[in-house]
Amino acid sequence: MNLLKLPQFLLLGCIVAAQASAADSPRDTGPWNMVELASPPEYSRGDGLDGCDEILFQGEPLHGKPTRVKAYLAQPEGKGPFPAVVVTGRGGAFTFEANGWAKLGYISLMVNAYNGGRLPDGGPIELADRKLRVFTDEDVGNTQAYHAVSDTVRALSLLTGLNEVDRERIGVVGDGYLTCVVAGIDDRVKVAVADGCCDFLREGTDGMQRFLKPGPKNLEGLKKWFDTQRYLRQVRCPILFFATAYEFGSPFDVLQTCYQTVPGHVWLSIRPKISSKPPEVRPWSEQAIFVDAALKREKGLARLEAMQTADGAVEARFTTAVPITSALLYFTSGTGPWIRRTWKNVPARVEEGFVRVTLPAERPLAYFLAITDVRGAVVSTPHAVLPKASE
Repeated sequence: MNLLKLPQFLLLGCIVAAQASAADSPRDTGPWNMVELASPPEYSRGDGLDGCDEILFQGEPLHGKPTRVKAYLAQPEGKGPFPAVVVTGRGGAFTFEANGWAKLGYISLMVNAYNGGRLPDGGPIELADRKLRVFTDEDVGNTQAYHAVSDTVRALSLLTGLNEVDRERIGVVGDGYLTCVVAGIDDRVKVAVADGCCDFLREGTDGMQRFLKPGPKNLEGLKKWFDTQRYLRQVRCPILFFATAYEFGSPFDVLQTCYQTVPGHVWLSIRPKISSKPPEVRPWSEQAIFVDAALKREKGLARLEAMQTADGAVEARFTTAVPITSALLYFTSGTGPWIRRTWKNVPARVEEGFVRVTLPAERPLAYFLAITDVRGAVVSTPHAVLPKASE
């Protein structure tokens, strides 16, 4: 069977089946009791906001006391059942995200994980306060990372308890770290979109550099329980990594380490910082198209294979359900922190299922290919690095 010739939604199905057959063993769920978290939590409705229902649902205990989690629920018109998405990790009232997914035909629950709602009876806020305390294995359930993941899993459970939701068509989108962990520990997730920072425990990441700075003793506990890669290797659903240098909590090398941990094919949509242009507005298109392909069997993103580099040129094979309108090679010869490097681009050729281009002469050189389809959706390859000639 030539998988590259399959329709996009069937290709996604084959990938899911292959990932599942390769990982039949029980999942490592770390400190999270998935049996308990899978039960729909008790919840109440608060004041509406921007057309969304405010939802207050039961969270995990904090130092033995009950907690609540704030979320915003948006629903499309009609009877349903509808596919659903949990929008993870946003602080405050990002109701436009919940409403955006509802307009696309999804019941969406935007969760204030990390206690972004600042509820007096909410979970811990140590990350937001840029302080991390030392904790023991017995105390792991009182940490913010534990609560944020638990809140996201409970949000999934809340959706499964709604009659309007199709329980077999639920995805997780948003905060990169939470999306990666939850997709790895919860088999109810059928599609995932990790937006931005996926790992805050590696050297060079935004979290490590700017505000975590944990001592050796605390870093040991954090990596033991909350290392993204521990859970990414268990992801069995289609996953898209969506990032831009303007929000790189995880720079290119750390991001690559994360997505290369996932078994099977992953989709990337990465835009670096372009020095001659202002920051791009983060588009919905890639995320919506990707989720639609998995949950609605619609035409998905192009599949762009890994680059092949030889004799000063690079190419990558692709398959697509819609026409490709352009291709670019992004490259930088800069060194130092990834977020400070200046990226340039040159057009690449689109030729019968391949994208090809001659590489610039500069060395060292970091580079990747990206293609854009008629809908404006961008898909990119993993990046590669060519060292100086003497290295």
